Amino acid sequence: MNLDNTYIGFDWDGTLELFDIKPTPELIALFQNLQSRGARLFLASGKTCSALERVSQGIIEPFLIAGESGGHIRIPEQGLEYFSEPDEDLLKFAALVKACELPSNQPQRIEKATIWCRMFGDNATQAAAILRGLIAKHNLHLDVFPHPEIDGAVDVAPRDVNKANVLKHLPLDARIYYFGDGGNDIALLGHERVFPCTMINANPEVKALVESRKGKIATQPACLGVYEILKALF
Repeated sequence: MNLDNTYIGFDWDGTLELFDIKPTPELIALFQNLQSRGARLFLASGKTCSALERVSQGIIEPFLIAGESGGHIRIPEQGLEYFSEPDEDLLKFAALVKACELPSNQPQRIEKATIWCRMFGDNATQAAAILRGLIAKHNLHLDVFPHPEIDGAVDVAPRDVNKANVLKHLPLDARIYYFGDGGNDIALLGHERVFPCTMINANPEVKALVESRKGKIATQPACLGVYEILKALF
């Protein structure tokens, strides 16, 4: 099957990697096969672009990397790089949160250019609830994405910073598939241009969305599920 004008995207944490479940040689070979048939692969994650470049080496060769949940996009082969504009609500939040009592006295700060991120470990869900309350109190247009099942990170992002920003860089007539498992994948999984795919370990909201859109839900977790669906589709 010729896969020209086919674009296949992947989240990283929880999708291509989940604790000790890491991309297998069979999946890596399948990525190479898909590319040899014309498919273009991309990554979209809450991680920074630099982190994605590092962890993906030897596993996948993406033509596009969307870091910070779509706030920072790199297209290495074209030498292009895009950042979302500074957001006033996010700046207000960053100032307000300094006086907020959070479950960890000194949460580790992760430097990201377009979203706010801290590591709370086992307290990620509790921290996210407190941050949502702060955002609601001050009527800020921000979304909160906790990752308690991965690394305990909590991301706070402006509403216009989301993974659907990737679509601006893909042809309008492209066939687009996307694999994701968490809340920050919903904007892309739910987009009318995208065929949504997820795995058994995805959160319930993601699985419900994919099912409602008649996408694919793998019976296996993370990269094992990605392999299962890719083999079925292509």
